[in-house]
Amino acid sequence: MAFAAQSERLAFFSTASFHHMPSPSVAIVGAGLSGALCAQRLSQAGWRVQVFDKSRGVGGRMATRRVGFIGPDGVDRIALFDHGAPAFAWPEPSLNDATWLQNARAAGVIAPWVTSVPSHEPVGAMAWVPTPDMPALCRWLLQGQAVQTLCTIDGLQRSGRGWRLTRSGQTAGEGFDALVVAIPPAQAALLLNPHRSDWAQEAQHQAMSPCWTLMAVTDAPEGPEGLMPGQAPMAAGLDQRQGVQAAAPSHPPLASIIRQDTKPGRGALPRGMAAWVAHANLRWTQDHLEEAPEVVLPLLQGALQAALGSELRWHHAAVHRWRYAQFEGTAQPRKCLWDQDLGLGVCGDAWGGGGVWGASASASALCSMMLRR
Repeated sequence: MAFAAQSERLAFFSTASFHHMPSPSVAIVGAGLSGALCAQRLSQAGWRVQVFDKSRGVGGRMATRRVGFIGPDGVDRIALFDHGAPAFAWPEPSLNDATWLQNARAAGVIAPWVTSVPSHEPVGAMAWVPTPDMPALCRWLLQGQAVQTLCTIDGLQRSGRGWRLTRSGQTAGEGFDALVVAIPPAQAALLLNPHRSDWAQEAQHQAMSPCWTLMAVTDAPEGPEGLMPGQAPMAAGLDQRQGVQAAAPSHPPLASIIRQDTKPGRGALPRGMAAWVAHANLRWTQDHLEEAPEVVLPLLQGALQAALGSELRWHHAAVHRWRYAQFEGTAQPRKCLWDQDLGLGVCGDAWGGGGVWGASASASALCSMMLRR
């Protein structure tokens, strides 16, 4: 996939800018929050949008797993685990500046999450949870859009006819005037390298830490309902500085424990049962990164039991490894990348400083550049 010839690129873009083309088209790779926000804003500006994502659904690290299990009474039960980003914080003074967030709040797509855990949030911040699950926010942003899931884009080609996207050597979409890459930096680098090797190198330097996550249903331990007391968590897909309320137990493997069934819209379990999401800390995850799930599972079960301080009766337990869970660096001054000649853009939470706030800032910055007249 070599560069398109410089003369060919200039010929394609010199005849008319995006803003004088009838209904310019854009392909967006990635249906997480940044990709979904770009899709909504560009569509509202009159662009024809098509979104591609490798997962079976949208949302990226704003993920929820639905699990069936048999309760102690022999009845089939359902539990929801927000095993990626557990929630997000948004400074209240900036709430009015985020139109999409205000609209989501008015539509009932997000709800405030109030817990009994001592708060270490910055003044004016509030925790929000999409309902009835974490992907609901991205589904709402993408309503009415053309979205193709279970589609891993592994190649990009640029010619005078526009962008062509491929999967396993086959065409997934073509003829796009512009292309937005909104996936974790390490994955983005592979797609960017043939076209902007400098961007690929920059993306490779955006550090994203991994995270092992435990999802479990147990008998509820004795004590108050809600979460374990502690500090703000290191949670998959969220920047610690956002101060989402959750537990940070002293037991070494775990960074946070969340009493999942206390969150809004998740549905209560029968009395005497509890659903948990526990995120392993970075060092422990790195030490066990390539271990098999069947090896990691009993280790995290033991860590949760030790942290809760009581013998647990397990009704369901599983683990999930996030290879790119949380951004570990600082926000880039420009928050996104945009090449007008190529019609190529890059955005994501890593470029905006991490978390939902960073994802929103990055998508907003990119769309402003793409729509600039």
